[in-house]
Amino acid sequence: EKFNADNPDITVNVEILPWGGRREAMLTAYAGGEAPDIAYVNIDTMSLFGTNGVLMPLQDMIPQEVWDDMSGNLTDGLTWEGDRLMYPAFIYFYGRLYNKGLFAECGLDVDAPPATWDDMRTYGAAAAAKEYFLTNLSTIAWDTEMISSLWQAGGRLFNEDFTKVQLDTEAAFDSWSFEADMFKNNWVPREGAVGSEAEAGGATATDYWITGKQLLSHADTALITTNTKTQAPEIDFGLSPTLQHKRQVVLTTGACWGVFKDRPAIDPVAKWLLWLIGPEPQGFYGSVTNNIPGRLAAMSYWEADETIRAFGELHLPYGELNGDATHFWQEGKVICAPYRQAAALGLSSVEEALAGAQAEFQAELDDYNAKQS
Repeated sequence: EKFNADNPDITVNVEILPWGGRREAMLTAYAGGEAPDIAYVNIDTMSLFGTNGVLMPLQDMIPQEVWDDMSGNLTDGLTWEGDRLMYPAFIYFYGRLYNKGLFAECGLDVDAPPATWDDMRTYGAAAAAKEYFLTNLSTIAWDTEMISSLWQAGGRLFNEDFTKVQLDTEAAFDSWSFEADMFKNNWVPREGAVGSEAEAGGATATDYWITGKQLLSHADTALITTNTKTQAPEIDFGLSPTLQHKRQVVLTTGACWGVFKDRPAIDPVAKWLLWLIGPEPQGFYGSVTNNIPGRLAAMSYWEADETIRAFGELHLPYGELNGDATHFWQEGKVICAPYRQAAALGLSSVEEALAGAQAEFQAELDDYNAKQS
């Protein structure tokens, strides 16, 4: 309504797509000449849309000062082959809460949540001694576990020109070993060791955090704070910091706006996009979704729950987004999940699991690059 009041000559039609299959549906619509002008495109669409060349570069449509105003270090991750294809509607990262009551029961300092991988191992042993879990992990999770963990170990998934997968590195060994140790020591529920989305969907749905059997929540967005207040108001929780090993870093991702190519009239599309990413609309959207606005200028319009704001302020300084997350997100997690599962369950060594994932993922990347050339 606010946009229409300022732009009465432009009509905005909104269509809601089911989440499952949304990427493919938009790609099919583009091929048929019926693509939307602007779409809500999360970063997991970058490889598919970038490969098919369906999104319009935004570096000239969006002023540089607006790019400079983005929350977090995101530009590299929103870029495909030199073009900036997306701008965040809001951003989020995954952090954990900790149960102060269980910390006290386990003899841990209630004001000192784990800050390093070594802390996680120490606290995991303390939790197991009381027959609790430390946290939970999923071997299909890409952003919450795989990417952030690899970065914390000092690694990168791809080399700079995206010609090589780098799972044959010390950093990859360290991060996969850390994950496998969590499962082997029963510091996390074994049902999280899954090899596919189908297995993940069929896993036991017990939430050990909400039932008071887990010291740390699963890694989640800021919504874990308000969800915990609603579902388990008896839990006295605190915020756990961004974990550190060789680096203190967390993958920052986002819900973004993208513009499809070949629009019949670009001026109204540009007006609508620039309005959507304006400070006030961004602040409003962050308020209603309980996520962090994509622009710093929107913070004064952001009406967030106190704990959600604290969660955002805690992790934002360590947030990062680059091509590791935006290139081959879906392909990578599907390829790596069965190998991570095998390492977690002791069905293969970490070295064997990494070698298998490296070979399969590299073949996928080589095939992509061959087609591009």
